[in-house]
Amino acid sequence: MFETKEPQVPQRARKVVLCMIAAALLAAPAAAEGLATERQAVFARMLDAPADRALMLRYAQLSVALRDYEAAVSTLERLIDLEPGNATARLELATAYFALGNYPLAEYHLAAASASGALGPDQIAAANAYREAAAERDAPSRISGYVAAGVVSADGETGLALSGALDWRIDMGDANATDWVTEMAVSSYLLDSDAGADAGDRRSFRLRTGPELRLTGDAFGPLLQPYVELEAVRYPDAPASDYDALSIGLAYQNPHTATLGSFADISVGWGEFRTTGASIDFHDIDIGLVYRLSRDAQMRLTGSFGSEESGNRDEDSRGLRLDYSHRFDGPASLGGDDWRAGGFASVDWRDITEAGTPRDETLSAGGLFLRAGLGGDLFVETRASFLDRDGANPASETVLSVQLGWEF
Repeated sequence: MFETKEPQVPQRARKVVLCMIAAALLAAPAAAEGLATERQAVFARMLDAPADRALMLRYAQLSVALRDYEAAVSTLERLIDLEPGNATARLELATAYFALGNYPLAEYHLAAASASGALGPDQIAAANAYREAAAERDAPSRISGYVAAGVVSADGETGLALSGALDWRIDMGDANATDWVTEMAVSSYLLDSDAGADAGDRRSFRLRTGPELRLTGDAFGPLLQPYVELEAVRYPDAPASDYDALSIGLAYQNPHTATLGSFADISVGWGEFRTTGASIDFHDIDIGLVYRLSRDAQMRLTGSFGSEESGNRDEDSRGLRLDYSHRFDGPASLGGDDWRAGGFASVDWRDITEAGTPRDETLSAGGLFLRAGLGGDLFVETRASFLDRDGANPASETVLSVQLGWEF
């Protein structure tokens, strides 16, 4: 939407982005198709051996992976009737009931599986995680978020970085487990410039609120959220760029299988520059895919389109962005069992007409991050980001930051 001073990367990132995009687009459908093909083969074998318990369990596991929870439940219920002590089958059945939003039955089978003593360490950890999640989803109101503070350095200048986010969910009590979701985010990026001012200094606040509708009633089914969003941005050393904005939009996400999901976000908004009172009209569209390489690793591909009109300035933009993240266990000596690492690469193309004069800009961007859990809810996050701007006003920038944070 608005032009901001965000760090991004050298031009060669474009080639990296395109290669990673191609890999994601080719690999994601192939993985889902492979699961479906295997399930069909297992089902064909079940027709010849309907009481084969190993085939029944495998069919149910593949059905869970493909998000066909009803098929998994019916098969697993029949398997447990034949073999009540099968703890693995009960764990899979609890997973399916959890996905369907039937938390009491999920907790019942999780408790039975845990009490059997037949689960391995990974299965016990999974059962405990699902039981905690089921109890949390039964709560009428849930709040989560984080706060963090640290230092930032941009091309030799250092300063203070502050950030925080809050997610508040209220169960609206209907049959489809609809939540009213309110998200808030704040950030402050203040550099100490030798000249006493820096155009990159920025403070922002964003609030989005609206009902999150579960279209099928499944906990892992498609979601649709109509929302209202408020945004306020301040540039301490460039107050003429300060603005407030209001937008309405519609966000959609759908986990088609355990490995592949899609999402979209469409919004229309209006804003005003605080100093001049000039109005701003804009719209934004984001569409993309999420591909889970494993339980702990995922790639997210986003295509964006937007336009902005303000006074004598018009801007049309298009962009591609690829994000990767991976969760893993950190060194035991540091007391952390929740570490995350990843990065992003992006390219944005802007067609700008200002005072009747057209110009083009290309922004190439990229970065890496590492979030290290310190035990409990504390973490340290380090980021390195790069920017390269081509066009009438070429520029490049390197930004490094370290923040200590607390999740709640």
